[in-house]
Amino acid sequence: HTDEQSQASSLQISYTTALRTASQDAGQVMSTNEQQQYEAGYQAGEELYKLHQYRAPTNLLNWYTMKKAKNDRYLQQLEQVNIDPKIKQLVTQYIHQHEHLMKDRPSTFQHDDFHPSNLIIHQGVFAGIIDFGRMDWGDPIHDLQKLGFFSVPISVEWSKGVIDGYHHGEAIPSSFWKLLSLYEAIHIVSAWVWGAKLGNEQYELLFNSSMNVLDYYDFFQNPIPSWYNQSNYLK
Repeated sequence: HTDEQSQASSLQISYTTALRTASQDAGQVMSTNEQQQYEAGYQAGEELYKLHQYRAPTNLLNWYTMKKAKNDRYLQQLEQVNIDPKIKQLVTQYIHQHEHLMKDRPSTFQHDDFHPSNLIIHQGVFAGIIDFGRMDWGDPIHDLQKLGFFSVPISVEWSKGVIDGYHHGEAIPSSFWKLLSLYEAIHIVSAWVWGAKLGNEQYELLFNSSMNVLDYYDFFQNPIPSWYNQSNYLK
């Protein structure tokens, strides 16, 4: 606990301490067996839930107003992206039909880049979350919007563990799945827009990932992604 840390604590500001360890990010250790992957995900979900207990400052705009304004900007930019009109319309309509679900949602601390490469595994066991450089405030469920893009391709078991751990192993309400599918749809739009700006190679990667997510949800015919039902560890 250095003098700088003491000063930061007294001023009630945050700071980050980086240490070199023999640990690995979770994306590098998914060669462990499936139950170990599930358990690591479960622990990560529990830890994420703890982070979400920190409420947002009261002077911020409410979540719905802030997020809808951002969504509208992305949807406007999406009009210029060359995508099959039927797919574009499907995602756009799904967002418009469900964005009301964001009303009256709590606003809490968000890691805002939660995926296996930002987690630390030490000797095969979950050891912590890193890289808070993109932290934000908003609906806590929004922090899980990248599961389909970046976590499921690495490990279905880890991803399922995250959701179960976040809910402490209890039954998951339908309201959670509806919000998660909405946020994944919103993330698809932002991925298309950013991919178009980053060039063909990045666009193709993001487009393919987005199509996988649409497939998980049966093109939004089912609010529960198909990958979630593919395992039953620790049930």
